[in-house]
Amino acid sequence: MTLIEEAIVEAFGERCPETAEGCACCEVWAEYDSLTASEAAREKLEATAIEDYYARQIKWSRETFGPALRTNGVLDHIRKELKEIEADPHDLSEWVDVIILAMDGFWRHGGSAADLMPRLLAKQQKNMARTWPDWRTMSEDQAIEHDRSGETLATLNTSEAHHG
Repeated sequence: MTLIEEAIVEAFGERCPETAEGCACCEVWAEYDSLTASEAAREKLEATAIEDYYARQIKWSRETFGPALRTNGVLDHIRKELKEIEADPHDLSEWVDVIILAMDGFWRHGGSAADLMPRLLAKQQKNMARTWPDWRTMSEDQAIEHDRSGETLATLNTSEAHHG
């Protein structure tokens, strides 16, 4: 039960077995259902919107730059964009350029428009489950790495083999 649901139960009680017109409890639960259904619909629309955007981007990129892997070309372009970010980190369009280029590399190496969001969510979940040092004790000018003490040597070797 969510905190909102708990608050509704505390203030109005459990759902009525049958909806009754004029019942404050039924009206609150109906409004809650409407809002949560809208939230789920909004999330689905957002996921569809990014998938539609990405499918268009893939089509344009394939037609404009060809279907090859272009690994070194994409990496070269990312390095150039990173230099532009270093020169002006507040230029958000340069950050977007890096995102677009990373997405270009993603599809060129086997990803798809439908695959991006699930992989982003899985990676987010993995990162959130990791142990991280207290950011207040870390330099702002260096990467903050997660705690790798629980990883086995085999895991590290496999990771190095894929990411070299």
